[in-house]
Amino acid sequence: FIYNAFNVMSDMALTKIGTITAKEDRYMEWKQSTGEVADYDTAFKSVFTPRAFLNLLKNYLLFDVREGSYAKILAGYHQYYAVEKAAQKTEEAVKGDGKIGVFWHTQGSGKSLSMVFLAHHPKVQQMNPTIVVITDRNDLDEQLYGQFSRTIDFLRQRPVQCTSRNAENDDTSCCRMSGHQCRSLLRIERPDSGGIQQDLPAQGRHRKDKGRDQDSYQDILLRY
Repeated sequence: FIYNAFNVMSDMALTKIGTITAKEDRYMEWKQSTGEVADYDTAFKSVFTPRAFLNLLKNYLLFDVREGSYAKILAGYHQYYAVEKAAQKTEEAVKGDGKIGVFWHTQGSGKSLSMVFLAHHPKVQQMNPTIVVITDRNDLDEQLYGQFSRTIDFLRQRPVQCTSRNAENDDTSCCRMSGHQCRSLLRIERPDSGGIQQDLPAQGRHRKDKGRDQDSYQDILLRY
C-alpha cells in the first residue's frame, strides 16, 4: 500500500509509530536522540518537522520483499539517529583522516537494516562508493546478503555475494563497479602471520571477542 507512509497511534500518554504491515508489537516509541524521553510531544516534534519528515519518507522507508510478500518498514528512532550521524561522519572522514567510529546497537535492534539505510543515504551515495561488508560467520554473511537482496528496489541495485577471501580481486566473483554492495570476507590473513588467518568481525561481534585488542582489527584491515 504505497500511499500510506506510516501510522501514529497515541492516547497522549503513549505514542507509537509503525507501518500498515506491522503488527502492534512492532510499533515503536520515538525517543530523543539520546534515547531518553518518549512522549507525545517528542514524537511529533521529532518526526513531523518538515526536514525530518521528508528525510524519513525518502531515506528511511522501504519494502522488504520475501517470497512475494511485501513488508513495509520504517526505521526506528535509534536507526534514524545512528545512520544520520554515521553518514555525516563518513562524509567528514573522506575529507579528513579516514576515521569514522563504531556503530553499536544491541542484539535484535535491526543492525542489518541500519546498514541498508546507510548504504542508501544520499551523503554516502554522492561519493559513488563500493561498499564491502565484512563478516566473521557464514550465517551472518547469508543474513546480510539476504537483507540487501530483499531491498533492491530501495537500493536500486543488486548486491553481489563474494564466495571466498580472494573473490574481491575477481571481477566475476565480486563486484568492482562503484555503487554496488558486496558481501565479503569471512576470514582474512595478516601478511606477517605466517599464514595464520585472523577473524575480522565488522558486524554482530561475538561476546567471546570482548576484550580482544581492537588495534589488531584496525591493523588487519589497513594491511589487507
